[in-house]
Amino acid sequence: MRIARSTVQAGENIVSLATRLTGNPLHWQELVRLNALRAPYLADTARQGVLSPGDTVLYPAPDSPIIPPNPARLEERTYLRDLRVLNGDLVLTGANLSTNAGLDNLRAALGRRLATLVGRHPFHPAYGSLIPLHVGKVADASRMRLAIVDARRAVMRDPRVQDCAVQGLWEQGELVLTLNVTPIPPGTPFTFTYQT
Repeated sequence: MRIARSTVQAGENIVSLATRLTGNPLHWQELVRLNALRAPYLADTARQGVLSPGDTVLYPAPDSPIIPPNPARLEERTYLRDLRVLNGDLVLTGANLSTNAGLDNLRAALGRRLATLVGRHPFHPAYGSLIPLHVGKVADASRMRLAIVDARRAVMRDPRVQDCAVQGLWEQGELVLTLNVTPIPPGTPFTFTYQT
């Protein structure tokens, strides 16, 4: 693979940068890897692991003319496809395993991430959240602030998420979080509720 260099322009995000440089928005993951980036990947102010306007960016130089991806499959290819899980069990449709794709897959993946205690995934020790630690604790304002911070931190670790705002409440002793998620393009923002 040939590596080329370019300059980040004002107003770009990681997907628009990948599209401009490679012609394929799905190459944003290559930009992240080649430049050792961390979320949010691009910002107006410089900081370690995040590009800002005027910075040099490395990218895989196309070997052939740029051909745009099929827009009908772009959402699925960006947010991927995975097996559908309900209450810890795989879901069957007839004799086949059912799957989630696109934004539905992202929504399901974020729910699993919130439900999994950090350190419990044997192959990904940083995967998960601290939300399970709040279950069964005193339902007060300080615990809610911690839960909101923990939820946002966990969701922002997913590279398919550009931003997330979290609101919470205690409902009959249960922690209920409402997450407003802005995925990386091409997806549109969505809201989902997570309840312990």
